[in-house]
Amino acid sequence: MREGLLASHVHSCTQANSTTNGVWINVANPILVRQMPGSAKGVTFITIENETCAASLIVWPKVFEKNRKTILSNRMLQVYGSVQREGDFVHIVVRRVTELSEQLAGIGALDAAFPLPHGRGDERHTGNSGPDRRVQAPKPPCR
Repeated sequence: MREGLLASHVHSCTQANSTTNGVWINVANPILVRQMPGSAKGVTFITIENETCAASLIVWPKVFEKNRKTILSNRMLQVYGSVQREGDFVHIVVRRVTELSEQLAGIGALDAAFPLPHGRGDERHTGNSGPDRRVQAPKPPCR
């Protein structure tokens, strides 16, 4: 799916996070979190994530109201906005929102192989073919 998005000039979160302040950018990713804190005066914060990393979106109240249904009812969004950098923190201030949940739903129908790793999830990437060190030998029964 990433190749098709890149062909449409839609960037990954890593590209967005490494872009200079003030640049306008298209980003499309699944939504992790939507937050609208009471202390934020109507500003909505959205965290999106893809295979590269996560990115933070800022949605001002006027943009949110215009796109309320799209923002709240979709699992994947494409957004167009400006990059805002403050030190190490990077946000994308959203101007336009497009729904992409149908593309996300179609991933299962792709013919590409999706290799799964083998083994325990806590072993090193190089692998550990030995016994699980966490499993202790049974203690002899008390006499």
